[in-house]
Amino acid sequence: MKLNLGCGHVKIEGFVNIDVNPDVKPDLVGDITKSLPYANDSVSEIWLIHVIEHIQKKYHIPLYMEMNRILKKNGIIVMAYPEFVKCAMNYVTNKKGKRDFWEMTVYGRQNTPSDFHVSLMDSSLLVPQLISMGFGVTTQPQEGDDYYTVLKGVKLRNVISRDDVVRQEIFDFS
Repeated sequence: MKLNLGCGHVKIEGFVNIDVNPDVKPDLVGDITKSLPYANDSVSEIWLIHVIEHIQKKYHIPLYMEMNRILKKNGIIVMAYPEFVKCAMNYVTNKKGKRDFWEMTVYGRQNTPSDFHVSLMDSSLLVPQLISMGFGVTTQPQEGDDYYTVLKGVKLRNVISRDDVVRQEIFDFS
């Protein structure tokens, strides 16, 4: 089973496309900041493509824990998100004369109630967090479109609780 969380209008064939907005006609209407309706170790792949920046930071760790719970060992996560510092600098310098575009990369397009960016994404902070959550992670800034990153993670171990995450961060257990 493969999940496309926060799919919006972009459905991926072969994936269960999930979104909170019923107007985009997802396969499943659901709030991904809540518990996902899947058994432990039952999903092989999860994609969040330009989604995580639309979710308040207080929900990030619970979402990563939930993804860890439902992913099979060696299951894959793929995330794409705008790098805040790059977007802000592109706005400040008016890169390619596209200031309005760069502003949207910071704040979202704001076309719908959920089309606002509410979290600043920074790979230098996100990657260690995901590693502490049991994922092996690689990132790839996109050439030519040097304002967003595609992150790929692989579930290496189960994380049982928030305490496990804190223990990993403090004592660097493997």
